[in-house]
Order: sequence, then structure tokens, then C-alpha cells
Amino acid sequence: RKKLSILLVESFQNFIRHGSEASDPNERDIGFFCLRHDKNGCFISTINLIPTGACADLVKTIESINAMGADELRQEYLDKLIDNAWSSKGGAGLGLIDVARKSDHPILYNISSYSKQHHLLQLKICLTAPGYSHFNKPNWAKKSESLRAQMINQNNMLLYKGEITQQTLHQFMDLSKTIVNRTKTSKNELIMFNYALIEILQNISRHGCSTDGRNVGYIAIGNDKGHIRLEAGNEVGQNKYEILKEKLEFIGQLSREELRCFHLCALGSSVNFENKASTGLGLIEIFMNAREKVQYQLTNERTNPFFSLSLAL
Repeated sequence: RKKLSILLVESFQNFIRHGSEASDPNERDIGFFCLRHDKNGCFISTINLIPTGACADLVKTIESINAMGADELRQEYLDKLIDNAWSSKGGAGLGLIDVARKSDHPILYNISSYSKQHHLLQLKICLTAPGYSHFNKPNWAKKSESLRAQMINQNNMLLYKGEITQQTLHQFMDLSKTIVNRTKTSKNELIMFNYALIEILQNISRHGCSTDGRNVGYIAIGNDKGHIRLEAGNEVGQNKYEILKEKLEFIGQLSREELRCFHLCALGSSVNFENKASTGLGLIEIFMNAREKVQYQLTNERTNPFFSLSLAL
């Protein structure tokens, strides 16, 4: 876990430090940062623009780092620190050296042409169990690019799929604030976003169907015609399906004014906020604070029912 934290920080710093912005305002959302975990280990993938003139030196640096053993990497790291050989972007390649040291794997990279001024740089860092070869995935670059393109096409800024806990809630809130604050969003919209996100995350953690003791769901934060869009989904237990279906059908047909009145009634019937789950107060507040009518689906075609919703703020 400590190694992963260090790799995430170093990878993100490299992503910011060595990335370049496109001159075309329509091409600003180029960057891609992904953390994936499966039975084989953890994988960090990044995609960003770099100046065409920097490609040769960067390839030379990565190839040199990948050719070194553990002792050579340690010595190279110390030599760079002593020599203070900082690049124009800062770091002297120390971040890449440290990534190779901590991951115990060569850095996978791919560079492709993007425009006359820029190339697209893809990096993959692997933190895996002993004996796993990350070179047995020859299409990793295509898969990363496909996921990046999918997120851009769907106007997603942040996508998370995994366990939803109280700790996840706080971490996701911090990360989402950083991303959303970079958009042209009003103060009131930011307040509504934070409120809706907390309600959605808490709904998943409370009502999600436990898989191996974990409440798993997905959350996407995107841009919808200049406004923030939130999407979420999770499995629910069969014992909650009919109750949730009735609540959704009733709440979904109410007008904004009717939702406000119903909210006051639900608030009054809840002696304290610990009873919020049974009154459906969180769900009412999500529907009430949405800019437009909330889109939702509740299907019962799997082992467990699946609930998803989408709302603009």
C-alpha cells in the first residue's frame, strides 16, 4: 500500500510536470490518469501531450532507466541528486527513476504522433505479484487510448468503479473537488454538487448489495452542456428491490414543488438523521436538487437488482 501511494504521487507529478497543453482550445481535455487493480496487482496508466521536440530525449531517458538493475537505479538516483541536474521541467528524471525503483518493473511507454507541435505519450507503471510479466499484454496502449477516447466522448472528467466506504467517500470528495474546481462552475453549483455527491456515495454505502463483504458501485463525474453531471450505479439486495421500486416510481413523478413539500414531510417523520435510510430522505434530496429531471433505471435481470441514476446540477 505504501509503494502504491508513492507510485501514484510520482506518476501524477510526472503527468503534470512533463505534460504539455495543446494550443487549440478544443483539445484541452487530453490528459488521462488511470489506476486499475485486479488479481495480478495494480496498474497506473497515464496519457498526455508532450512537445514533439522532447520525444527523442524522453525515449532515451526511459530506455536508459529500463536497462538498469536495482543497484544501478539506486546509484543513478543518488548521482542525480548530488549533481542537481534539473531539466527545464524540473525533476532531472528523478521521478521516472523512482517509479522504476519502487515498481521493480520497467516502465512501459508508447509515443504516437498527435500534431506538428505535439506527440501523445502513454506510460504504464506496474506493481504486481512476483512472477507476473506485464509484457504479456501487447495491446495495453490501444486499450488505454480506447478508454481515454470513451471518457472524452462521454464528457467524463472522473470515473470510479470499486468499493464504496466512508474512507472512499472522503478520498473521492477531495479528488472530485480538485477536478470540478478547474471548470467554470458557479459557487452555488459547487455546493449542490458536493451535497449530491455525498448523498449518492452514502446511498451506495448504505443500500448497496455487499459482494464479499464490500459495497461495490461506480461513479462518473462529467460535463453536460456546461453543467456538472453525476452518474452512479450499484447492485441492491433482492429484499430492497420492491421498496426501492415503489419509492422511485413515486418520487420520479413529482414536480419540484411537490418534491419540496414531500421533503418537509419526510424530514418531519424522521426523528433524527439516523432514520434517513428508511424515510428515503437522501433519495428525495437528490431528485429535489437536480437541475433537470433525474434519469434512473432499476432492473432485476441479474443475481441482484441493479440501480443507476444520472442527474445534471
